[in-house]
Amino acid sequence: MAPVFHKLWLQHVALPPRPRIVTGDGEPFVFAKVRFDLCDRDKAIGGFEARDDVIDQGNGRYAWLEPVGNLQRSIGTIVLRSDG
Repeated sequence: MAPVFHKLWLQHVALPPRPRIVTGDGEPFVFAKVRFDLCDRDKAIGGFEARDDVIDQGNGRYAWLEPVGNLQRSIGTIVLRSDG
């Protein structure tokens, strides 16, 4: 029985499988980053402020949310910064 216990210990304690990260719908989660050059920063900020699903977090960061029942979940984060 020792080899069986050793194999179980290896599989579940020493070398467990990596966790599977999924969305609320059970789809695989995709980490992504997208960059855009803005022509008019103030227009972009005005557009964000006109939306109910984009929340200003301060310091040029915005949370993009979607309703889920009586709650909301994050779809992503929008960060406005100047690299110049």
